[in-house]
Amino acid sequence: MTTRNGGNAFIIFRKQLNEHLRSLGYNLNMQEHSKIASYIWSKQSMEVKSHFKEHTVQMKKMLNDQLKQLFCKSDNDNGTDH
Repeated sequence: MTTRNGGNAFIIFRKQLNEHLRSLGYNLNMQEHSKIASYIWSKQSMEVKSHFKEHTVQMKKMLNDQLKQLFCKSDNDNGTDH
């Protein structure tokens, strides 16, 4: 997942699956993990995929809002001292 775009639905799904598998004691290399995640993702309903897509949209919005707060000056801050 990149900070630029928040990742896509499958990347978020894969990350959560990886965390879940690790909590169960499975330590897979990234290649094995990606194969498993891809297979499981392909079997998911559109409802599940939509859930992860919506999560992605929310993350992108949150990141964009944070970047705006960080880098955009407010209307009251015009760079001059009064």
